[in-house]
Amino acid sequence: MQAGAAQEDIKTIKLIIMGQTQCGKTRLFCELHQSIYTPNLHGVSLMKKDYTFEDGGRVKVDFWDPCGQDRYDNITKIYMRGSQCAIVCFDLTDRESFEKVEKYMMKLEECCTDNLVKVLVGNKCDLMQERKVLPDEGEKVAEHYNCKYFETSAETGENVQEMVRFLVKMAYEKELQFPSSSIRLMDAPIRRRGGPCFRGGC
Repeated sequence: MQAGAAQEDIKTIKLIIMGQTQCGKTRLFCELHQSIYTPNLHGVSLMKKDYTFEDGGRVKVDFWDPCGQDRYDNITKIYMRGSQCAIVCFDLTDRESFEKVEKYMMKLEECCTDNLVKVLVGNKCDLMQERKVLPDEGEKVAEHYNCKYFETSAETGENVQEMVRFLVKMAYEKELQFPSSSIRLMDAPIRRRGGPCFRGGC
């Protein structure tokens, strides 16, 4: 990160989260304190959050959460465009969810630029007795796709803040080196957290 970044130079970063329905990806964002949440709109939900870094640099992050159902695939591809960073999420208690990771990684390669920063996230790490995917397996897949692997719990909040802050910081640093113009598809009406987040979401 460049030292002494001007505080008034506030960049906007687009972050998209991918994953199969019911893997808990929407609830991950509900663990981000003081976030702003927009309920599902045409298969896509939006949250916004500001981050400040040690050097004084600031960034606004738009979190886009497309529904994981197959019938929303075409919409998902539209919202992926212009993303600077991505979370690919799977359910540690669901082997099929883990096996779908390749599908989402391929979508990102198809729709996003080479400068995309991403992480692989195994969610529901609090359900240890129900685990179907070992840590080494997640690490191996993450290494294959050249990204960092995290295990999180949307239920307890474990590693959620750390994971997102790591990703945002990496995207911020890359954006300083290779500025891009994020595609803004809509300015949806925004309200405070609520809605499908607390019913499991997408």
